[in-house]
Amino acid sequence: MAKSDIKDAFRIMPVSPSDYNLLGFSWDDQYYYERCLPMGASSSCHIFEELSKALQWCMLTKYKAAGMSHILDDFFFIGPPASDKCRHDLASFLLLCKKINIPINMDKTLPPTTKLIIYGIEVDSVKMENRLPEEKLAKLKSRLSETLGRKKVKLKELQSPIGLLNFACGVVVPGRAFLRRLIDLTCGVIKPFHWIRLTVDSRADMRLWLDFLDNVICHFVTVEFIRGSEFAD
Repeated sequence: MAKSDIKDAFRIMPVSPSDYNLLGFSWDDQYYYERCLPMGASSSCHIFEELSKALQWCMLTKYKAAGMSHILDDFFFIGPPASDKCRHDLASFLLLCKKINIPINMDKTLPPTTKLIIYGIEVDSVKMENRLPEEKLAKLKSRLSETLGRKKVKLKELQSPIGLLNFACGVVVPGRAFLRRLIDLTCGVIKPFHWIRLTVDSRADMRLWLDFLDNVICHFVTVEFIRGSEFAD
C-alpha cells in the first residue's frame, strides 16, 4: 500500500474573473477577492473532485492503475504482495502530476508499506485489519467521558461525539446500532444552543462505546468461506 497527497489542493484551482465579485469583500477602502477556490465554499469540494476524478481516470487508462482510489486530495494505491505494482503506480502518479504542474505534498506521500493511515483509518495488510488511529481514539474517549459527566448538553456539544462515533462506525459497522438513540435525541432540536437532557438509554450506549473502544478493529473480508458440513466435523 502507498499514498500521496496534493499540496494546497483548493489553491491550485483558479476562479474565473467573472466570478471575482462573488468572492470579494471591502475593508479600509480596499477591495479583496479570491482568485482561487476558497475553503468553505459549498461548491469547492465538488469542483476540486472533478480534477481528482480526472487524475484517477488518467491513471486507470494510461497506467492501468486499477488498485487506486481517492477522496478529494488523498490518493491511495494498492498492489499484490511481493510485486512492484504499488511502487510503479505511485511513481506513475507522481510523474503525471509533475507533467501537468500539480504540486505534491511529499511529507504526506508514503512509499509502499504494510501499514499506513489513509482516509482517517489505520490499515494493516499483515494483520488484515482496519483500526482507528490512536489520536482519534483518544479524542473520542475524551468527548464521551466529558458528555457522560453531564445531565444536559447543548445540541452542538452532543453533535460532536455523534460525529466522531459515526466515523468510528466506518471501521466497526455493527456499532451503528448503539448510535441510533444518541441521534434520536437531536431530532426536532433546531438551534445549536438548545439544551438536550441525556436519557438512561443514551448513557448506556456511551458507556458501552467506552468499554469497547480499545478493540475498535475491523478484519478484512476474504473470499474464503466455511461450509456448513465443516461445522459438524
